[in-house]
Amino acid sequence: MNRKTLLRLTSIVLCTALLACDKGDAPAKAETKDAKAPAAPADKAGDSPAPDKDVATKAPTAAGVPDPCSMLDEAVLRTQLGLKEDAKLDVGDKLDASRANDDAKSCTWSFDGKMIALQVTIEPSGNKFDTWASRLLEAKKAHGFESVEGLADGAVFGAKDSHLMFRQGESRLFSLSYAGDRPGASLGLEKLKPIAASVAEP
Repeated sequence: MNRKTLLRLTSIVLCTALLACDKGDAPAKAETKDAKAPAAPADKAGDSPAPDKDVATKAPTAAGVPDPCSMLDEAVLRTQLGLKEDAKLDVGDKLDASRANDDAKSCTWSFDGKMIALQVTIEPSGNKFDTWASRLLEAKKAHGFESVEGLADGAVFGAKDSHLMFRQGESRLFSLSYAGDRPGASLGLEKLKPIAASVAEP
């Protein structure tokens, strides 16, 4: 896994942990008339949500976030990636999403210079809205992701970055990403969807 590929995948996956991304992947700004809209508008500099003055600084909650390494069916992963049973698959966490967000954890599966990453983010303790995960998926659709039917409680896919996001209810959001061993390498939805479907609900 070269450094450039790792950095690319890190930025894709940690984007979910930060709940705002650069270059057009930031959550869409909500209309002020919407009663369910976030009270914290995006700032001008980084296009990331401004802190909510009514929400106290929360204590770290990473301990309560499910471990992604134990949630994905490795047999399904090997099948979709075309790996033999004896093929080496390194499992760990090269991304460490919890560094960026107390409400997120990640896990990586590395093989032949390539990598699959799964991140789980739980609803922030200070969230006031009952459509937290749905709103984040809708924001992704507004920036080029397509809807995916028949996966969890809702999902979207970004083909450009082999990035599949899906939710379990409104309290858990998952990000499944692939990074190849060469620029432009990708993994299609037909491969990622069965892997995502194998993720066990905690």
